[in-house]
Amino acid sequence: QEKLQEAVRKLRQLEEECTNQKAFTVKQIAQWEEKIEAQRQKIQADFQKLHSFLREEERSYLRKLESEEQRTLQRLRDSEADLDQQSRELESHILELEERCQGSAQKLLQKSENCDLAQNMVFWLLSHPGALPTRLRKWLRSHQDVRQMLLKLVELRSRRCPGALWGEETADEPLGSAPHTRAFGRGMASASASKKMWEEATCSICLHLMAEPVSISCSHSYCQACLLRFMGPPSSPRSQQNTDTFSCPQCQAPLQRGSLRPNKQLGSLIAALREQEQEQEQEQELSCEEHGERLHLFCEDDGQLICWRCERHGQHKGHNTVLVEDVSPGYREKLQEAVRKLRQLEEECTNQKAFTAKQITQWKKKIEAQRQKIQAEFQNLHSFLREEERSYLWRLESEEQRTLQRLRDSEADLDQQSRELKYHIRELEERCQGSAQKVLQDVKGALSRSQAVRLETPEALSLEIETKYKVPEL
Repeated sequence: QEKLQEAVRKLRQLEEECTNQKAFTVKQIAQWEEKIEAQRQKIQADFQKLHSFLREEERSYLRKLESEEQRTLQRLRDSEADLDQQSRELESHILELEERCQGSAQKLLQKSENCDLAQNMVFWLLSHPGALPTRLRKWLRSHQDVRQMLLKLVELRSRRCPGALWGEETADEPLGSAPHTRAFGRGMASASASKKMWEEATCSICLHLMAEPVSISCSHSYCQACLLRFMGPPSSPRSQQNTDTFSCPQCQAPLQRGSLRPNKQLGSLIAALREQEQEQEQEQELSCEEHGERLHLFCEDDGQLICWRCERHGQHKGHNTVLVEDVSPGYREKLQEAVRKLRQLEEECTNQKAFTAKQITQWKKKIEAQRQKIQAEFQNLHSFLREEERSYLWRLESEEQRTLQRLRDSEADLDQQSRELKYHIRELEERCQGSAQKVLQDVKGALSRSQAVRLETPEALSLEIETKYKVPEL
């Protein structure tokens, strides 16, 4: 009986050791799961940082690209605006030279007026609104700000004396009777019908008599060159097919590039008005302000129209002078040559504008292509990182499952040993509590079986994670 009790005591020690091993294994399982979860979160956090870094880098590149786009676009648009200004200046010079070529010999050789003439015109109109000389009207066409001011003054005057605006004589002051008319030439002696014709023949874009007038679908007419400049150069195959839609500068009615129709009737009217204007200018020959004589000579040294007294007694005495009629053909040819060269410059300016507009379009397309390329490359990097993250997490999960399986197998084995120990302990305790006969029945076999029981300790496992990862270099 003592031997049986000793065997029970040893089995109880083995059972306690088995229980401790089970508790240790359970603890290892919990620690392993915690360790794996911490590693999983670390991998996800590190890859999330990489994604955030990539997003910030992408925004930085896109900001730099947009800044470069705006700088270059601004330079191109400044160039475009500068070319527009040059085009307007060239057109102004061309119109001025063409008017000189079409005018009288005196007008051809006359010096350009300076800004002081504007003040004289204002004061003269305030005092004598009954006439607007041709020379002043021509000057006003090239000085639009003064023109608007004078037109306003004329409008105010017309409310009090409408007839005086267009050269009609009044009881108080007949046309041409004021002493100022020598300095400014005689006023336009035109009736309201003539005024209406001038209004119809004036282009509302350049405010000059129309050159090669064309009409559009809404019945308004313009210079052909002015309307083409207003619509701009064809910039697409659709434009070249005359399908671009624009708005009339006056009434905003829709018009198409292909709807321009030459207005021959208006062209004939304008030709008649130009001829009438030239006749009036020939009748209104300029007089010398100092001597009151006809300006029939041209001083080639000073480039001025002079009278015979200026040649003999004035500051032009001894200078090289010629008759206006003799020198004007040569200067007319020079002016026509200058017009031709200016037309070439204007054409070159138009081509440069079209080229600049094309550059703007190409630059926008290039920037958009680069923007899409940046976004695509960063998207590829994000996809690569997501794939790498999935790979690391898959390997980590595989290692987790392998180690957990071994720990659970050890736990199950310890459970089995614990059940066997309990069985042997219960068997020996029942013998000790029984009769002497029961104690001695096959006692040697029972003791032999209890002595053969051994606790199989599970293999020690390392809980160090073998799955190592390295953040990819971008």
